[in-house]
Amino acid sequence: MERATLADLTDIDCDYRGFGEVRLIQARATYLLLEAKTSKQITRFEVEGKDTCPAVLNYSPDDRPGHIYEKMDSEKIIEALRPYVEGEAH
Repeated sequence: MERATLADLTDIDCDYRGFGEVRLIQARATYLLLEAKTSKQITRFEVEGKDTCPAVLNYSPDDRPGHIYEKMDSEKIIEALRPYVEGEAH
C-alpha cells in the first residue's frame, strides 16, 4: 500500500504551556491498496487526520517549530480497509 501525504495549514492553534501557540497543519493521506501478485490497484481512498493537537510537543530550545503536524486517524484507515480484509461472511 502506498501513501502520499498532503498537508494544509489549519486555523487551529495548539497551546503548549511554556512554549506558546503553534499552528496545526492538517494531515491528509491518499492510500492505494494494491494486489500483491499483480500490483493491480484494488482501491484508492483518502483519510484526513484527527483535527486535534498532539498531546506533547517535542522540540529542542534551538529549533522551536512554528507549526506542528496532526496525527493520522488510524481508526479511519482501519474502517476504509475493513471490507477488503474481512470480506463478506459466507
